[in-house]
Amino acid sequence: MSNPPTLLYTMGTYVFVIDLPNNANGYTATYQTCCRINSLENVLTQGPPAQGEGSTYLCRIPGSSQLPAGNNSSPQFRTVLSPVCYRGNFTFDFGAVDPDGDSLVYSFCNAFNRGASVNASNVTPTAPPYQSVTYINGYSGSNPLGSGAILNTQTGIISGIAPQNPGNYVVCVCINEYRNGVLIGRHRKDFILPVDDCAIPTSTLNPVYTSCDGFTVNFANLAPPDNIQSYYWEFGDGNTSTLAAPIHTYAVAGDYVLKLVVNRGLACTDSATAIVKVYPGFFPDFTFAGQCQNIPVQFNDISTANYGIINKWKWNFGDVASPNNTSTLQTFATTLNRYQ
Repeated sequence: MSNPPTLLYTMGTYVFVIDLPNNANGYTATYQTCCRINSLENVLTQGPPAQGEGSTYLCRIPGSSQLPAGNNSSPQFRTVLSPVCYRGNFTFDFGAVDPDGDSLVYSFCNAFNRGASVNASNVTPTAPPYQSVTYINGYSGSNPLGSGAILNTQTGIISGIAPQNPGNYVVCVCINEYRNGVLIGRHRKDFILPVDDCAIPTSTLNPVYTSCDGFTVNFANLAPPDNIQSYYWEFGDGNTSTLAAPIHTYAVAGDYVLKLVVNRGLACTDSATAIVKVYPGFFPDFTFAGQCQNIPVQFNDISTANYGIINKWKWNFGDVASPNNTSTLQTFATTLNRYQ
């Protein structure tokens, strides 16, 4: 890794005990604060007040309508830090452990803003429901790190490709807690994830490569070339290459497993696999009958394929004002209202 970040953090634990009478609706314990750190990449930090959108943290205690019998302990999020380098592959653990053995289902969700808090003083929080922070730069609560990062709904682990820009990102993960198939609680972790200006060797491929017009396919690593000293490609047909961006010609049609290894045999290596579908001989074509305005025109697909069968269609007739401008049928008759 070049320019490795320093993984340094402190954690404070606050403990208090309070007895609350049972009720049907349960309780919501809330803490609100005015501020988040400045210079966030995915959440607004300017505007009144100058500190930005602030934070609302909460814990929900289920009532008897959610949990008619028995007791419940909240899931405990693990605290695991790992470096995240911009544009690189990463894994970050947002998982939790449930003391009662309840089933946990994870999802991205909106972080909450400051509510009633306008400065760093203690404040009596507003009552729920709470409002989302304002996301910027194309990010959202369900997409806090970009399209390259995914959350495993069963483990709470976020992995994939980090954002293209280094900086601080607000990530909020919600847990739905189920017992015997019934939702009894929802918990959330609002965390600022630093994406550092560092680089690790990474291999990234498209999940599937498809060639319909020939046996030759172009390949290249989709990740940045940072710290990559060598490439090793296995094309799935017994042939290999050490070029950075090879062009390979397959002998026969079929499905092949492609593998790329960067820095093979070195201390810091990475690999990725993909499926290559080579089925040349696909010839799209269609005919139509009729060409008068406001008179139905019959469109017929006459596409052919040397391999397999054609089983999916998507027509766009170019008449955006017509409710029948698109179709997924093999043949379709539509009235074109526009003269052209």
